[in-house]
Amino acid sequence: MKVILNSDLEGKGELGDIGEVRPGYARNYLLPKQLALRVTKHNLEVMKARRKKVEKKLEIERLSATEQKQKIEELTLTIEKKAGENDVLFGSVTTSDIENKLEELGITLDRKKLHLDEQIKRLGHYTCKIKLMKGVDADLKIQVIGEGKGEEDQIETVEAQDLPEEQETKEEEKTPESEPEPLKSEKQTAKKTEKKDKIKKESPDKDVQTKKAEAKVQEEVKKAAPAQEDESVNEEEVAEVKDNSPEA
Repeated sequence: MKVILNSDLEGKGELGDIGEVRPGYARNYLLPKQLALRVTKHNLEVMKARRKKVEKKLEIERLSATEQKQKIEELTLTIEKKAGENDVLFGSVTTSDIENKLEELGITLDRKKLHLDEQIKRLGHYTCKIKLMKGVDADLKIQVIGEGKGEEDQIETVEAQDLPEEQETKEEEKTPESEPEPLKSEKQTAKKTEKKDKIKKESPDKDVQTKKAEAKVQEEVKKAAPAQEDESVNEEEVAEVKDNSPEA
């Protein structure tokens, strides 16, 4: 038997859809509860006009759900629970806990729209999928912390646990501590001395050149000195010869 759905039915269709169902199911359930109408020309016209109104309403609901999705995905829901060794909770975080926490933030949702991929039985970070309406789902971030611990303390603890030792060593290598001032001074002095030595090698010192010039002058003086001594000797010999001459 063909009927026109008067509302959305899971597994059957949406409002205004025409579907084939068993006659007994239509007469005993769908038609009495006004979940469906018989397929007639009048009912088709009525349903066509009604569907237009419903589509406009759905569009408004979709815009509202999209805004709510954005709001939900921007926040992180923090839930405090008692925990024992290895961060195991005394109990678990349920969709009822999430629903109540959202209400405290001014977000009202039916818990049937909340879906967890796994049971939350430990401290940590989780994601809850919220089916706001058909085609619009939101991912809610959840952080479960131990009672009496601040959110910042919890984050620091989680980061310290998740960071491998090798990565910590690398981070220390990337950001070495600043060197002590005396060590810096010694390095700077060594660099300056090295630079001076390099300059001396590349360009001879002026004092060395001056000394070389003076040595050259002295050498020339020494060469000239014997000639003067010889001249003085010759004068004495001449005088002696004159004294011993017959004319004297």
